[in-house]
Amino acid sequence: MAIYKNGKKIAGSLQSISKTGTGNAITDLEVKEDGAILGATLGNTFIDVGSDQTITGAKTFSGKILASGEPNIGIPESPFGNAYINNLYASSYLYTNGKTSISDGKPGVGITVHGIYITSDHNPNISFYNNSATTSTHQIISKNNGIAVSGNFFTNNKTSDTDGRSGSCLSHTGNLTLTSAISPAINFQYRNATSTTHSIAATSATNLGFDGNIIPINTTRNIGSKISRWQALYVVNSYSRDSVFTGGKTSTTTADGTEGGVLNNDGSLALIHASTPHIDFYNGTSEISYSNRLISLTTGFHMSNTLTVGGSILSNGKTESNDGIEGCTLAANGNMALTSATRPSIQFFNSNATTITATLINDLSGLIYSGDIHSNGRTSISGVTSGVSLHQGAVTISSSTSNPYIDFKIAGIDNRRFAAYTDRLEYNGVKLATVNDITTETNLLQERIAELENELKELKTK
Repeated sequence: MAIYKNGKKIAGSLQSISKTGTGNAITDLEVKEDGAILGATLGNTFIDVGSDQTITGAKTFSGKILASGEPNIGIPESPFGNAYINNLYASSYLYTNGKTSISDGKPGVGITVHGIYITSDHNPNISFYNNSATTSTHQIISKNNGIAVSGNFFTNNKTSDTDGRSGSCLSHTGNLTLTSAISPAINFQYRNATSTTHSIAATSATNLGFDGNIIPINTTRNIGSKISRWQALYVVNSYSRDSVFTGGKTSTTTADGTEGGVLNNDGSLALIHASTPHIDFYNGTSEISYSNRLISLTTGFHMSNTLTVGGSILSNGKTESNDGIEGCTLAANGNMALTSATRPSIQFFNSNATTITATLINDLSGLIYSGDIHSNGRTSISGVTSGVSLHQGAVTISSSTSNPYIDFKIAGIDNRRFAAYTDRLEYNGVKLATVNDITTETNLLQERIAELENELKELKTK
């Protein structure tokens, strides 16, 4: 090999190479004219040439490879195949697989000052290998609609959902487990809000608390189902709020303009209906139509059938018949007590009548009835039905099977009977004089008196 210097051949062949300095990098080369010797100066950095340098083959660097300016290791057209480096420091970007930017569309990895970007033609992922495993233990995979984790996801160094440490576990089976020393909770916070808006928290081992209203997104949903039902529903004891509303109602009155029912916290039930609020009762489980209906009319309550109660019925806030409060008591023993500040009364209305037909009044001196009194279905004093009629101070007694009579009992033992016959009255079986009998006897007596007076006159003239 001929040796040239400055375009002039100075030796026919290279006889030896001399080295000066220390290091792994050749910093300078010099051809000595005497003896055709190539002198190399060693240092810690490569010689600076005005173009890119290419290293072929395997090279071992025992020190650091330093860069100045903005050099690259490899270029997109000729990247490194594999790199086994202890530490690699890059001031701006680090790409794999020939990528030149994070958005060039080529599969590969880009590491920038803002993060790690993974591009793949099918579900980019990060794979984890435990120890010397030859297959990935877990993966974090990017799907079109989100991030998928191949196993469980733990926080705060938890290793399982039951290890007792505070933290959370999102399991591969779809369960979310929250562990806390106080009250595990899921908190909701609106964007830019400075505090939690709503929370769902486990307040005890058996209770789950909600901080906020439970609003159905779909109004056709139920609380519970036909098969799974809540055992009890509790609301706070606060009048006119926190009640149970139905039918779109928001208040216990008609002010909100809607029909429905309200179960109030004071123990009352409010039914709001455009015409007739009512409660239906079904006897047995096979009833198609209601067995009984309690209807609220503008004038009072109406029961579709007979109303039977096991105790007493009291009105106007009465608690017992003799508590002094005005009202009515229908006692369980069959008695009815009326209490009034003036004169208690019972008013009667004939069918469809708009005015009182008759009134029974309790006066201090006794009972006063404004109409006639008939017994045994009689409708008038002239009726042929057996019974008694009281009319304007007269008593009419009729009997279709025997002679009418009036019995008087003293201490329930001795009977005193007045009996009426077609031609006479009897008292305990003894006929009583009639008006005709008295008239006849009177006439006979008057005739006898006249005879005696004549006889007396004759005696005086003698």
